[in-house]
Amino acid sequence: MPNEQKEHERYLKKKERILVKSIDNMTPREQNKTRRAWRKSQRARTKRIKDMNAMMTPPTIPNENRFQQNSRREAAQRNGRRKKLRDRAKAYRGILKLTTEEAIKGEIQEKKPKIKGEECDQ
Repeated sequence: MPNEQKEHERYLKKKERILVKSIDNMTPREQNKTRRAWRKSQRARTKRIKDMNAMMTPPTIPNENRFQQNSRREAAQRNGRRKKLRDRAKAYRGILKLTTEEAIKGEIQEKKPKIKGEECDQ
């Protein structure tokens, strides 16, 4: 903990002497260069952590039953997707059919001759 405080104090002194610039005080070109370096170091850090985790986890033992379960699960998902798509297509066909029937009924209503008593709405 004391080392972190000392490091922070050193950083603040450097900042006061303008040996270290904040990203706000940099030119756009410097900002791009700094951010590119940050991304590169972050990628390296992520890779290091991922590699360490891979080393720490025990190797998995292949299991034939798990393969069969996965293939069954995938088949069930495919069938589920097919059913969902079939149902959706059926619904769209039904909607299309209803709208065309309503349009036809509307045209028929417009062509019917009006009765004299229906003209006045009270």
